[in-house]
Amino acid sequence: MRRTFDAVCLAAFIGACPAPSVCAEFTDSDVLPEIGYVVFTRDVVGFVSRPNRKFGGRDLVFRFTYDRGSRKLAEVDAGQFQTRFPGSAHKYDPRVASQGSKQHELIGHAGNGVEYRSKLKYCGDEDDEKERANLTVGNKAVRILAANECTSVSSLEIVGDQLWLGTVYSGESGHSKAEGIIVESPGGGRVIARIPLTGWVTQVRTDPFSSEVWAVTEYGIYQFSRQFRIVSAHLYYHDFDPLTGEPRFSFSGTTIPGNPLSAVSRMLPAAERKAFYEVAAKIPKADLDRFTLYDFFMCCVFNRTYPASLRPLLPFFVNASVQEKTSFRDVWRQAACRVGGPDAAQYCERSK
Repeated sequence: MRRTFDAVCLAAFIGACPAPSVCAEFTDSDVLPEIGYVVFTRDVVGFVSRPNRKFGGRDLVFRFTYDRGSRKLAEVDAGQFQTRFPGSAHKYDPRVASQGSKQHELIGHAGNGVEYRSKLKYCGDEDDEKERANLTVGNKAVRILAANECTSVSSLEIVGDQLWLGTVYSGESGHSKAEGIIVESPGGGRVIARIPLTGWVTQVRTDPFSSEVWAVTEYGIYQFSRQFRIVSAHLYYHDFDPLTGEPRFSFSGTTIPGNPLSAVSRMLPAAERKAFYEVAAKIPKADLDRFTLYDFFMCCVFNRTYPASLRPLLPFFVNASVQEKTSFRDVWRQAACRVGGPDAAQYCERSK
């Protein structure tokens, strides 16, 4: 059963829900990149996220580069990205054609330029049963050979004479995992392969400088052979740069928890991040495991406490609550209250 809160609803300050009347409960993918742009050169592959407003309502764009020589993915800043891809402009694809109904229509382009249009089926209540997901590629209707009628196509690539369909489930909690990638024959005549993936698929792109295909989900970046085998998996996790103290995303071939305070650090003023990292680095792992992003973002419950080793974080939480002008202020007050101590008691209620 889901936990519910007498709370500041996340949607009020960190982004829109799929339906205006629905408030989405926090999930870990809310503070992960949603890749909307992929670019290739002979030496490097670049990935750029769509703006993410879920870090306290501020638009953050994340950039990553994959170095073909070292086979490593790394988060880079805007300047570093521009150096590797001079003159590149972010062309987010696909894009939403209209926000006028629950059943959003996406307009995108395969790597060869062919346009596709995908209507997402919203699965939230009985009234939506009449809506159906549908897909056209180059103005020709294509059958979506999904196992579940709620599966929609979120991204598409033409690989040789095959259609690689990235899939998504769209419902009350937004986008979520559907059926990974469905590989179909031209026109959707038959299924050639089904590739399960964790999370919904944001991008499928053929690499013009190799024989491989890149697929991106809400949780990570994958390389596939054209025989549908995973060549490499790069799953996001929150981390810090130990030299600069800056928050960053790192990558692993398997799911690891990462450091939730890295995500919190992204919402602090840049001048405070190194000091925040130095405090965070001293927190024992067992205590850090009791600090979850779910409980941090879901506001407001003031009668919980964090381990005493987190108390040095109090000045950062207090300062953030003072500077914050939106309802996210109560999230910072909740965090300040939970670290405890005599100076924290005054923050154990909503702001006036």
